[in-house]
Amino acid sequence: MIDGVYSGLPAPVLKPGNDDVIGIWYMSESTVRFLDYEGYTAKSHELVFQEDGTFRAVNVPYLTETFDTYQQEETTVLSGTWKIGKDVNNDWAVILTSNITGTPTIVAFLDFEQSDRPYTLRLWISEMGGLVFERK
Repeated sequence: MIDGVYSGLPAPVLKPGNDDVIGIWYMSESTVRFLDYEGYTAKSHELVFQEDGTFRAVNVPYLTETFDTYQQEETTVLSGTWKIGKDVNNDWAVILTSNITGTPTIVAFLDFEQSDRPYTLRLWISEMGGLVFERK
C-alpha cells in the first residue's frame, strides 16, 4: 500500500518473453474468494494466450462482461490479439486488443507481477486491487 493505494506485487524489471504468457490462465484462489466475498460465484472461466498472438477470454469479469451480468447462465467470450508492452505506469503488461468497437481497441492491460518466473497477471479493477490470474 502506498498512500492508501494497493501497489501490487513487485513487477519484473526485464521484459518477460512470450513463453511466459502462452498457455491457459485461471483466476487465483484469492480472486475467487474475493468474488465470493463480493457475492459472486466464480463461473467456469479461462484466459487463453495462443502462440500466434491471439487470445480468448471465457467468463472473465471486466473482460467478457460486467459484474451486473456476471451471474447470468450464458457463456461470454472475448477474443482478439495480445502482445507484451508497457502499461500507463511503465510496467510490463500483456496488452489485449479486440475489435469490439469495430476497430482494433485496447481493452485491457494485464500487469505482470512477481520479480521473476512464474509470473502472475493482474487485471486492475480499481486502485484497491483487481483480478489475479495464474498459469496452470
